[in-house]
Amino acid sequence: MSMEFRGALQKQLPLQIRIPNPRKPLELLIRPVAEVFLVETTLGPGVVWLDPYWCGETAEASCHIAYASPQSVPGAERWRDEERRYGPKCLVYQKPFLMERLEPESPAWGDYQAWRAWRAERSEWCGREAAWALIQQTFADLILARHL
Repeated sequence: MSMEFRGALQKQLPLQIRIPNPRKPLELLIRPVAEVFLVETTLGPGVVWLDPYWCGETAEASCHIAYASPQSVPGAERWRDEERRYGPKCLVYQKPFLMERLEPESPAWGDYQAWRAWRAERSEWCGREAAWALIQQTFADLILARHL
């Protein structure tokens, strides 16, 4: 049985996202994610996430939003939304929304491990609540509530 997306977030599973390559929108790039939150936006349910190293110099560029309600894919630790909505500050070509469990075999695993080591040295200002504060600052006009 597949785990619900909320359950994956509660367990703090390492996650990766598949997003369109800006130069070739039909090609998906695999990226690790540092933090993920379920939110309610002015356009309905949404998912916000931060790239690794978000607490570095380019913090606001590391924040992303998708107006999506990811559902589990049977037989996989993968969550997708084929009918995600477009809205302010979202990735234009990101359809479907697809996030999945990050496994050691993934090409993004090394980047994720490097991020974890880097963050461990900066835990006082790179924690989950600091991540949420940055998201609130970046998407202040869009986010109505945090669900997880």
